[in-house]
Amino acid sequence: MKLFLTIFLFSLVIAGCENQASLVTPSLEGITLKTDKNVYSDPDSILLKLTNNSGDDIELGFRCSLKNLEMFYQQKEKDEWSENRWFTYMNLKCMTILSKLENKKVLQNTLSTTQFDTKGTFRLLVTCYIAEKDTNVVVVSNSFEIK
Repeated sequence: MKLFLTIFLFSLVIAGCENQASLVTPSLEGITLKTDKNVYSDPDSILLKLTNNSGDDIELGFRCSLKNLEMFYQQKEKDEWSENRWFTYMNLKCMTILSKLENKKVLQNTLSTTQFDTKGTFRLLVTCYIAEKDTNVVVVSNSFEIK
């Protein structure tokens, strides 16, 4: 029952954050999301590093397998960030798998540049649940370019 409630709350936060992206700040709660480079060619692999220095364990959602971190992206358009956009794999109709990332640990995940619909400047957003504080935070990556 607790797992179901956590999944339900996680999905509400993800849906609710779509219209609140401008309120999100990087490095919130000591959790950071960084890419390995600032410029990528297409096709290329983006190495993501999610570092948890929050003082607490965090929970992350994965779509269908532990390869598909649940996240969305924004594109820079005329000096402003777009609305949140989902990756294609987020439309797969399968359960969210929750995985714990312990304090002082780093999660590495890869993402292909082919997942983006176009070239340009982007940033990634990941929702993290901190059970000890019963709160969700949306972590924003550094911006990067796909040429």
